[in-house]
Amino acid sequence: IEGIVLFKAPYKYNHVMVKLLLRNGKKVTVAFYGVRGGHKKNAAACEIGNMLAVVLGQTNKNVEIYQAREWSLIWGHQQLRHRPTAFYALCFFLEVINKLAIEENLHDVLSVEDQESKGLFIVLSNAVFGLESAVIAHPQTDIYGQTLLFFCKLHHYLGISPRIDSCVF
Repeated sequence: IEGIVLFKAPYKYNHVMVKLLLRNGKKVTVAFYGVRGGHKKNAAACEIGNMLAVVLGQTNKNVEIYQAREWSLIWGHQQLRHRPTAFYALCFFLEVINKLAIEENLHDVLSVEDQESKGLFIVLSNAVFGLESAVIAHPQTDIYGQTLLFFCKLHHYLGISPRIDSCVF
């Protein structure tokens, strides 16, 4: 599976529980074992806002938490952590999408093929990439403008914006 890390929480001594937003716009919870112990070379890939490719281990059909056997970084931001306001905006974007996305059941074939929510992934990936690009190009980038752009795209995807052809204003 491939997805963007929405949420990351420590679990026991050196494990991490992660919520991934999949390409179909739904989220899954994945357990990464041994990440915090320093034994894995790609432990830094599990940071929030990064996009990962994850190979899952065998899981029971009744379990809602999947096990990551292997993972690699597809794309990760480099400059957002070094600018606090940009990092706060990233965390805000991830939190909003985390609240809107629904849980995915990877064992259900019909659920996996459903592409109804994939706009959430597109909106979030464009927002993270655009925020990173703006911070690299201009270190004094207006973060509020990026946040407004994120909300405009999200409202358009969700269908909250008015119909342009019948709107008087």
